[in-house]
Amino acid sequence: MHFFKTFGSAAVLLAMVVIGLADSPIDECGCTSVGAQVFNNGAVAPTTVEVSYRTQCVDIHVPTVSGVSTSYTDSSVVFAIDSAVSFDLRLWTNDHASGTSCDEQTIEIFAQ
Repeated sequence: MHFFKTFGSAAVLLAMVVIGLADSPIDECGCTSVGAQVFNNGAVAPTTVEVSYRTQCVDIHVPTVSGVSTSYTDSSVVFAIDSAVSFDLRLWTNDHASGTSCDEQTIEIFAQ
């Protein structure tokens, strides 16, 4: 009987640790730098332009642009562009725990 009591306590403790980890990532981002790479920028439309970024802590502001549709993966934004267009994409990191703004990049996306 003693074995089951000990095992049950360990299981409860493990569940608490797992729940604690699941709740914490966004608060533990800290100030990290934005690492971004742009593929196929400036190509002749119709085209796609992909912006991949390095960290889960990046926030992105994507403007709504006529003739441009947007899709997302875990670490990139893909723009399907119908005709010549130019717009800016803003990426930044925050120290989410304190609300302080950190590194920021603005990337011009364009098609000819």
